[in-house]
Amino acid sequence: MRTFEGAREFATLAMTAHTTTDKTRSRPNRSLIALALGGGMLLGPWGGVPARAQGYYGQPMISERAVTALLHRQGFSRMSLPVLNRDVYVLDAIDPYGQPMRIIISAFNGHIVARIRSATVPVW
Repeated sequence: MRTFEGAREFATLAMTAHTTTDKTRSRPNRSLIALALGGGMLLGPWGGVPARAQGYYGQPMISERAVTALLHRQGFSRMSLPVLNRDVYVLDAIDPYGQPMRIIISAFNGHIVARIRSATVPVW
């Protein structure tokens, strides 16, 4: 019994082995090819390492209710509904000093990323 170094060597052997004796057309054994290709797909290029999520979004996001509660505790009032924009929440509110502001909050840790003075007063 021969051991194989990798899926590629097994696939090339499967392509050349078990061909028909008909001189007009030779075909490799389809079951060996399917086994070689299927095994390569299952193992992938890393040989069975579990896949990890790709991208930055590994942490759970906080809810809109938690965002409004956090701002209310800090003295903001008349807040609009928070709108999720990729990884931040954006909303309009009145700050503790009575100034209308647009507030941008991180959706992962609840920190205020930016406060922009707004000319319009939120409707809420």
